[in-house]
Formats: sequence, structure tokens, C-alpha cells
Amino acid sequence: MPLIDVVNGSSTTYPTSGLALGVNSTFTINAGFFQVIVDDDDFVFNGDQIVNETPDDLNQTTNIGGADLAIAYDYSFLARSGGTTYEFAIIDVDANGDGNFGDGTLGGADAGEQVYYIAVLGPSVPVIPPGGATFRIVDNVADNTRQNFDQFICFASGTRILTASGERPVETLRPNDMVWTADNGWQPLRWHGRRSVRTLPGDGPVRIRAGALGNTRDLIVSPQHRMVAAGPAVTLAFGTEEVLVAALHLVDGQYITVEAAGQVTYHHLLFDRHEIIFAEGIASESFHPGVQAEELLTMAQRTEIRQLMPAAFQQGVGGDHTLSRPCVRRAEAAILRQMVAARQHWPIVACVPNQVAKAA
Repeated sequence: MPLIDVVNGSSTTYPTSGLALGVNSTFTINAGFFQVIVDDDDFVFNGDQIVNETPDDLNQTTNIGGADLAIAYDYSFLARSGGTTYEFAIIDVDANGDGNFGDGTLGGADAGEQVYYIAVLGPSVPVIPPGGATFRIVDNVADNTRQNFDQFICFASGTRILTASGERPVETLRPNDMVWTADNGWQPLRWHGRRSVRTLPGDGPVRIRAGALGNTRDLIVSPQHRMVAAGPAVTLAFGTEEVLVAALHLVDGQYITVEAAGQVTYHHLLFDRHEIIFAEGIASESFHPGVQAEELLTMAQRTEIRQLMPAAFQQGVGGDHTLSRPCVRRAEAAILRQMVAARQHWPIVACVPNQVAKAA
């Protein structure tokens, strides 16, 4: 589950109850942030029962003072300070463990329960604001009460991406860096987002061991990140030369495995269109800003992308973000798993020109 940086609500000038202050209102944070881990059973950090959840989800907890207490994602808003726009969220805490978040709309306030936190969820490149900073609210969303953390399509830190300056760790890439794509040659990176999460057993990233798909080193991606498969077997099975298949659907327990629970930082790489790029020497997809992906991003990340590419979340409009290859469903991926298990040759897709490979 996610790692969230929070500050106790009593250390700010922000009100302790009610919805967000209006646009252009200001508040000050008078203390530093600290990090908490959200443990949950379904990878959806829910809000309280006022809007989207009845009853409250008491399975999402964080440890405060040695006790695992239920928390709820109440609402979020955007605020700006020092030239940076942050996404904040109000987090309610069941401080006395009685199963009531103390909301004043349904049944009255929970007596003696005054604990809540302000969490910082963005910008896309995590920057924790300093204590004493004053913020101006630029947008507020009442009861924005869901954050999903399980369907990221992205690379883990350390993954080497083929760029005009050679293979570089994904965490070092910046907007406008030129990245090699299978379909359109050198393309500028438009946006780089990232998020650190704490995974549970069985829900960790997928490790594709060196050589399993022709990759030069172990490649670690999120479970839903899609790889490119090609060759006669693909054409025979699917009627097309190349397909996309989620890494999770290739897991065979030997050459492609699910990592143990732990902390991982995921990176999203967005281009003008859905691209096939090269990670550890093999073809894989760039971030695809579809409807589901939009729900997974923080509000700050969605705002950043819309400012850069207004039509990014509109399929087939403006920047064309239709998928660049057909996708293989879980049941259809069996033939591809068999190729991995049999150590058959996994074709190198859209081979990188020699002059590019030499430059890398």
C-alpha cells in the first residue's frame, strides 16, 4: 500500500472540520511532514460513508502511537506555494478505535475524537513542502474520496530506458529527453510521474529475469505493465504480428516472478501518443492515459497532464492515445507463457538501428 506523507492537522491554520476553504483562500503549515504506511485489503484508499462508502472501510489502517487505527480519505484540493502546485488530502482517523470517524453529518461528532491529518499526494515528482510555508488554494474538490493504487502501468526505479544519451535509469529522465520508439523514432518525453507504494504479498511488481524475453538485465515493472510479443506463434494465435501482454499474465514462477511484499517506486513515462519504447533492451509500452489510468492518478498529476496535453484523456482526440498494439487477455496469454517456460526465442521487436545501439 502507499506511503503517504502527512502532518497533524493541529499544526496548520487549516480548519479542523468542514470541506475545503474556497479558491484563493490561504493556510499555513507550521510543522514538518512525516511518513505513514496505509495498509488495506483492496488497494483502494476509500473515503468515509458520507458519499461513497457505507459502512466505513475499517480495513484501511495506519499505525499511530503503536496502534493500528482506521483512516479515511475524506477530500482533496490543490494549493500552490513557492511556484509549486501540491495536491493535499484531508485524512480522518478513528483515534479511539470505536469504528466511527467522527463525522458531524451522520449521527453527530464522535466525542473526544479530534485527530485528522493533512496528506500531500503530489506533485507528480514527490516534493514535501517545508514547515512554515503558506499556500493559496487554486482548486478544491469536495469529497474526492477514492485513490486506487493497484493498476499502475509503469517501470520500477533502476530500469534502464534507451535514450539519445544512451541507456539511462528511468528515475533520471526529464521532460524533453529524447527516447527511442519503435514506431516513430526519437520522441520527446512529455511527462514523468512517479509514486512510491508499499505492496502486499502477491501484489508486488513483476520481475522479468535477464534473458527471459531477450532482456539484458532483470526488468521490474508493475503487474499491469504490458510487454510486446511478436513472431510466428503470435501471428498464428492472434492473427497479427505484434501484441501487448501484461507482465502479470506472463508469470511462470521461474523466469518471470512476482516480487515479495515491500516498498517500490513506480515511474510513468508519457509521450504525445502511446509508444513502444525499449527497457533493458526489450520492447515495452509507455504510459497510456486512458479512462482507468486517469482514475489512478492524483488530482495534481491529472492537472499537470491536462495542462501539457489537453486531450490526453480523450481517446482518439488531439494527441492520439489509442493503444499502439492489440492487447492479449489473461486466458489468451497461455501460449506466450509456454514460450517463456520452454525457453523459446522471444523475438526482438522493432530492432533498434545499429547506429542507435552503438550510441547507447
